Amino acid sequence: MEKKFLRTFNDTEVWWDEENSVVRSHTSGLVDLEIAQWFYQQTVIFGNLFEHNVNWILDMSDIIKPTAKARKTLTKAVGHESVNKYALVGASVLVRTVSNFILTAANQFNAKCFATDDEAIAWVHGED
Repeated sequence: MEKKFLRTFNDTEVWWDEENSVVRSHTSGLVDLEIAQWFYQQTVIFGNLFEHNVNWILDMSDIIKPTAKARKTLTKAVGHESVNKYALVGASVLVRTVSNFILTAANQFNAKCFATDDEAIAWVHGED
């Protein structure tokens, strides 16, 4: 997969996946406030680049956990006006279940967790 408009910070990458028409992101380890703030900035940048209505897929397979302050900022990113749908991929069954419950409780209906990339792509493109 070609990574267009690749942007990096520490162990975090964000890029445009033209084949699937989504912005993808991957990070590893502990997600702290500094990474979350950088990630929020990327949400704004990619939203402007693609004139809002952007679908995102975040690979969570290598994330340990976000800090409490980071979670607050990441929730703000998911709810940004430029985000159409936000799919989280690669977490354990327990993390997916808890995350989907929290997202629903927070009225974040544009975000959902998935076991596989194919499920996430189908959902962001309305094929679920």
